[in-house]
Amino acid sequence: MTPTAQAVRERLKLPDPYAGFTAEGYSVDLQGGEDHPWFSGLIAQLRPRVVVEVGSWKGASAIRMASQLRDQQRDAVVICVDTWLGSLEHLTQSVAGWDIRPHLKHGYPALYYQFLANVVHTGCKSYILPIPNVSLTVARWLLKQGLQADLIYLDGSHEEDEVYLDLVSWWKVLRPGGVVFGDDWHAYWYGVICGVNRFAKETGRRIHVHGTKWQMIKEPSSSPLQ
Repeated sequence: MTPTAQAVRERLKLPDPYAGFTAEGYSVDLQGGEDHPWFSGLIAQLRPRVVVEVGSWKGASAIRMASQLRDQQRDAVVICVDTWLGSLEHLTQSVAGWDIRPHLKHGYPALYYQFLANVVHTGCKSYILPIPNVSLTVARWLLKQGLQADLIYLDGSHEEDEVYLDLVSWWKVLRPGGVVFGDDWHAYWYGVICGVNRFAKETGRRIHVHGTKWQMIKEPSSSPLQ
């Protein structure tokens, strides 16, 4: 692991997620993770040491960011927060190709191991630190540990209230001068648009949109709760 990834792992008292894991038997199976210019642009602009992704699925976006950091030889970590149990759309099969059921083993989702295999196969395990837990729980945990993120990518729930709560919680983790950005700014995912707009209106933030991506900047003068 990179020095920063190792330091974060030890600070959180987490075991090495790759110890004893073999990617044999898994092929690379990436899904999603649009090649948007903000992934490389924000990393080049912010030079982040701590990146958080909320909602990782099979790891495509996390691997894209970790690859950028690796290629630039940066000392950084990408913390991936997900339950790997699937969201509402994965359970209802509302979007073709995103059904969680093919990943069930004895009734329990095993998508996490495909995620790990993808990270290993793409040479990004030195950068990516997965934390399998609920978004709000991890946000509170990082706050208690005094950890701040330079860049946060939100791509978890698409429900308005949950998007809003993710923003409220993770905004506190974002350092002043950092950026939170996310996916699915699209009429189909109206809950995302409503949740982001609700947070922006309450906090007086400006939303920047490019294609299906959105972002908000936390000005250096921002107080932790704004």
